[in-house]
Amino acid sequence: IEDISEFIESKRNEIPDYIENKADHIKENINDLPEYLENKTDNIKNNINKIINDIRKAEIKSGRSEGSVKLLAVSKFHPVDSIIEAIKSGQKYFGENRVQEAYSKFVEIKKMYDDIELHIIGQLQSNKVKKAVEIASYIESVDRIELVKEIEKQVKKN
Repeated sequence: IEDISEFIESKRNEIPDYIENKADHIKENINDLPEYLENKTDNIKNNINKIINDIRKAEIKSGRSEGSVKLLAVSKFHPVDSIIEAIKSGQKYFGENRVQEAYSKFVEIKKMYDDIELHIIGQLQSNKVKKAVEIASYIESVDRIELVKEIEKQVKKN
């Protein structure tokens, strides 16, 4: 413990310099923010279009009908503005494995874009079923009968 205390004390003097350097960096680059945001939007759109084109080629090659394969974009850890850019780029299907994170993002998003689908794609805990049922179009991973019963119970309440 003595070594840890000494280490913390030795770093205490570096903290103001670190903060000042970060602040200077932000001030120097703040004018680049609009261009960065525009590029971020273009990247989301370009990435979605490329993936959709690859899916269409695979559908043709395999003899499947066009549009029979759907892209499920996993939005875990992505901010709401990125998800909205994906929606504006044509993405309609999203997957989340953290119900609380999904709920905090998709309650409002689904009010603005009622044609999107949210899939819960990870292990679901019974205590999270209520919120999952409120926001999700599909729950992809059900691993026990008790969970099915809880989902059924919550669906009936909604």
